[in-house]
Amino acid sequence: MFRPVRFEGRWTVFSRVSRASLVTAIVVCVTILSLVPSSSVAPKKLPVGLPLAAVNGPQRTIVILVKFGDQPNTTKPSQVASTLATMNNYYYEDSYGTTSFQTSISPNGPAWYALPSPMSYYGTDTASADNQLVDDGLRAALNNGVDLSQFKFATLVHAGNDEAMTHVASDIHSFTIQGYIFSTGPLTSIKISTSVVSESDPVGVYAHESGHLLGLPDLYDVTGRIDPTNNFLGYWEIMALGEWNPNNGLPCPGTSPCPGTYPALHSAWSKLQLGWLAGGQSCSTTTSGMCAVQSGTAANITLQNLEQPTSGVQAVKIPIAFNRDGTMTYYLLELRAKLGTYDRYLPFPTTYPDAGVLIYDVNESIPAGHGSIRLIDAHPGGGLDDAPFGPCFSPCASENTFADQPNYVKVIITSTSPTAYSITVDRTAAPALLLQINTSPGSTGVMVSIDGVNNTSDSTGQVRMPVRYGPHTIYVQSRIPLTVGSATVTVGLANAFASWDDGATTNPRGVSVVKDTFLTAIYRVTVEPSIPTALVAFGIFGVILTAVLLHRHRSRRGKANLVMSQGQVISPVPSVITMPTGSSRPIPQRDLDNEGLLPGNDSFARQSVDHTESADGP
Repeated sequence: MFRPVRFEGRWTVFSRVSRASLVTAIVVCVTILSLVPSSSVAPKKLPVGLPLAAVNGPQRTIVILVKFGDQPNTTKPSQVASTLATMNNYYYEDSYGTTSFQTSISPNGPAWYALPSPMSYYGTDTASADNQLVDDGLRAALNNGVDLSQFKFATLVHAGNDEAMTHVASDIHSFTIQGYIFSTGPLTSIKISTSVVSESDPVGVYAHESGHLLGLPDLYDVTGRIDPTNNFLGYWEIMALGEWNPNNGLPCPGTSPCPGTYPALHSAWSKLQLGWLAGGQSCSTTTSGMCAVQSGTAANITLQNLEQPTSGVQAVKIPIAFNRDGTMTYYLLELRAKLGTYDRYLPFPTTYPDAGVLIYDVNESIPAGHGSIRLIDAHPGGGLDDAPFGPCFSPCASENTFADQPNYVKVIITSTSPTAYSITVDRTAAPALLLQINTSPGSTGVMVSIDGVNNTSDSTGQVRMPVRYGPHTIYVQSRIPLTVGSATVTVGLANAFASWDDGATTNPRGVSVVKDTFLTAIYRVTVEPSIPTALVAFGIFGVILTAVLLHRHRSRRGKANLVMSQGQVISPVPSVITMPTGSSRPIPQRDLDNEGLLPGNDSFARQSVDHTESADGP
């Protein structure tokens, strides 16, 4: 129903104008849409993979010392400062001199902050108790004048022992809360990642929890049920059991260092996450950081040790497959050696030389701490101390080769030295398969990229390429011109990528080719978000508005001339006919005598614009 409009003293329904207004509304909608990005294009997912975050420079950290009514501290601030200095040295070596922890201790004096609840309350191992401990510790520092906004991280050192060491339920287990929101006032708050350690903890625990502050996850078996013996990585990575190196079983204290005093450095996976290793291009072109060996290729690589800064290759990635969620499964190779201050306590057996190649099986679709990273054991059975590949001596059997036949992967160690191994990664046995990309609607000349190589679709809208068994990355042109017949629409509309026929929506995307594979990129017509489109739409709107106004003007002039020539007076009250049902509702009767005299317009219904309708009508 159209509401009546007041015009020259009478209520008039402009039915033709109303129909014209519908067209105008459509044009206005097109205009508005042209100014907004099209929603037909699937949003890109956040990048999946490495690095998680680039970390470098000093990490400003406030270290807060706290005690409890039922547990006073037995450690001096100077002893905590010594442990922090050792941790700082650890990270400086681990990051090749790029990262350090710049710490400030509060309080400055010998007295530690007393928290309002007993240690037994905070040691209940519940989320609420952990949050309360962090909140109470931060508030103690805030109430004593510490400007927490000046720090990136916080570490609470509490009196008493760590449950991780004592296994006593009333002790507090070390933990970290990333991105903790702390209220500094009635209307203000800060976000500060906070770790909690014990005054009795060795530097390994400090460094492990600080790894969480930087964003790294736990890599041991957090369930305690999947791999409770080896915890996926054994003692080769600090985010697993390596925080407790040296793990030699000797009495402590004694002639040997205590567990946790010389933790393992981070693995290549963690260093890639933190940006301490870079790269990822083909091993045929990359000579430093990490390189990759793709399916169907082979590479001879000099793999440098992970411990020392070097200009050579320190990690090798072997992509295996894309998972359903877009993440990847791959192998990651590194050379570990008994070098430096900390890794000289790695758990190499006595039958080994002081170096060996570690091969990790990485599946990014598995949650961290549930086996997302597993160490492949060169000598399956027992622990992971003998996991490295490389030469070993009697009674150890030499394992210089790793093979994954279903995925056509072979790794061969060809020569060794104390600091570098020569290896061959051979993937040439992978069979060639067909990968066909279709575009719908089919269009000639659409750009399709397969593993970084650009192609254009043929006259049928297809690109066909032979590829090797394994994972491949595909990208199709995000927008293609809209063709109507033989004409191409250059302004206003376009075909935009919407999805793939298998339901995936990311572009670019990964696909694992294990047989001849056919994929179709589906496009949808969308309004181009551009200024030229808006100008064209406004132009069309102006033309239609002008036509409507001219038509109204001609209609009024024609009606006035008709009245004057026939001497008629048009009554403001319409004729009324009775509805068949007996209803008294008035129905305007058409002026059939004058209908044929109205100006013709194919886009308007032939109905008089001068008939009136009661204000009380429908």
